[in-house]
Amino acid sequence: MTHGLLLRLLRLGVLALLVAAPLPFGSVQPGSVFLLELGALALGLGALWIVSRDPERAASVPRAALAICLMLLGWGLIQLVPIPPSFAARWNPSAGLLRPLLPYLGLPHPPAVAWSVAPPETTDAILRVAAYVLIGLTAAVAFETGASRRRLGAVLVGSAVFQSVYGSGEYLSGRQHIFAFAKKYYLDSATGTFINRNHFATFLAMALPVALVLAISSPREGRGRRVRSWRERAVDASGSDILRVLAVVASALIWMGLLLSHSRGGLLAAIAGTAVVLVRYRGSRAARWTGALGVVVLGILLTLEMSQAPGERFLTVRDEIFGRTGRPAVWRDALGLVSARPLLGYGYGTFESAFPSVQSGEIDLRFDHAHNDWLEWATEGGLPLLAAAVALYALALRGTARSLSPGFSAAFAIASRGALIALGLHAMWDFSLRIPAVAVTCAVLMGIALARTEPARSASLGPSKVPDLAEASATGVQP
Repeated sequence: MTHGLLLRLLRLGVLALLVAAPLPFGSVQPGSVFLLELGALALGLGALWIVSRDPERAASVPRAALAICLMLLGWGLIQLVPIPPSFAARWNPSAGLLRPLLPYLGLPHPPAVAWSVAPPETTDAILRVAAYVLIGLTAAVAFETGASRRRLGAVLVGSAVFQSVYGSGEYLSGRQHIFAFAKKYYLDSATGTFINRNHFATFLAMALPVALVLAISSPREGRGRRVRSWRERAVDASGSDILRVLAVVASALIWMGLLLSHSRGGLLAAIAGTAVVLVRYRGSRAARWTGALGVVVLGILLTLEMSQAPGERFLTVRDEIFGRTGRPAVWRDALGLVSARPLLGYGYGTFESAFPSVQSGEIDLRFDHAHNDWLEWATEGGLPLLAAAVALYALALRGTARSLSPGFSAAFAIASRGALIALGLHAMWDFSLRIPAVAVTCAVLMGIALARTEPARSASLGPSKVPDLAEASATGVQP
């Protein structure tokens, strides 16, 4: 297999994941997770092979970010190491539960117990994290040109448009199915092929900044302000301008899905991501029109009866904040887990198993997640895991701010920044990053943002140092 063919296969694999991962209920079921992990392994092995053979591609590997990811995996493996019974009895409730069973087990003393309160859940979580790291590494290696990133953006937006149209159609028609399965939850909202409206909204909120950049940014950037002939205008109108119109339509459809999801956090996250793009392009006429139309459409839809929420749901947010089972009550109890094990936590993926030990009597529901990804990381991996997650997120945002490449590479960096800011904000109110479809999208965007080398130069210059024609046409560089 040639080097170029393998790169194309890696790109196709990542694009396939972006489209396929949301379809089976966000890939939350064990079978879907297993297939995703196998796909990530294949992609990761291909990326590592390319890195080992191509020094230029190896230079694009984000070493600091990769070191943090390896530390996260190592931290999880430490939680699986058995610890002495005397020490385990103090820190792990599982050791105390085993003591009454010793006469029946025929053991002279309690067996060694892992630090994690639920080792199978921790093992599953470690495998998922490893899969996301491999996907991010593949994206950093394979999507090195503006042209490849434009294709990735178009595929992500197309996937989000399908989710939005399908979910909105099911909701407005009253059918409320996910393919052949009748929905049981969130019957008052559009969810696409996701189970939870918040996860659906997060996916759309991440795609919206990319759609806006495709609509606002121009492939003619870098060509200057020279007067174009009518023939050049006709060629542009028959090609790039039509694609920009399609991107505008896609943005409107994604926005419709966000509103009909009735997710308050998702809507606020989408507005934040949109603001990042519009502020960056505030001087362009397209951005001003986009902002004005967005405000008008939002105002109109929020007054329509069919939208009902989030306008209506914003008025009931008091119940969720101050209610007995509201998120702040869960966060308060979850902080008890952090204070009990501030260094190693309770084990990756063990929030559902650990939370009942501190759950207040007034909370009469079973919570499998903290509804705050940042807090959940602190409970499961301790404060070091939270610090590592914040550092990785900060590095990715810094990466989106330092792109110097002309053309769509810089525009994609702006879109990625908006998507990651939207995701980070919604992660303070929900657990979308626990959904594989959302985590895969995040891994792809972060991998590209963290890539070390300037993409347009490293990929478009071959042995003869001649710029790639596709990239040149997008950036205005004359080969």
